[in-house]
Amino acid sequence: MNCPRTLFTKSISFLPELQLNEDQTKVRRVMPINMNYCADDRTIYIENLPPKMDHRRLEDALCKYGTIMHISLPRFRNNKEFKGFGFIEFKTVDEAQKALKGLRVG
Repeated sequence: MNCPRTLFTKSISFLPELQLNEDQTKVRRVMPINMNYCADDRTIYIENLPPKMDHRRLEDALCKYGTIMHISLPRFRNNKEFKGFGFIEFKTVDEAQKALKGLRVG
């Protein structure tokens, strides 16, 4: 990696699961890896999103249902245009279910 050390160390400082050694030359994991991690039950799929949708607008619209852990807004490879759908992972299954109920139309 050809990244300036200050940028690298600053980036690592924002990750609670990682830690730098004293001379900031090595990184180690301080939180164990959760092998039971399955986001499928906490992730919802939304389609027919407007072409100008972005992560911030989607998070602002859905944060009322719970804590959002991750948002994926796929784009086409060739032109980087938004595909019109997204995946939103919530912190808990209950929050994802609440979002699904809140988004249902009709």
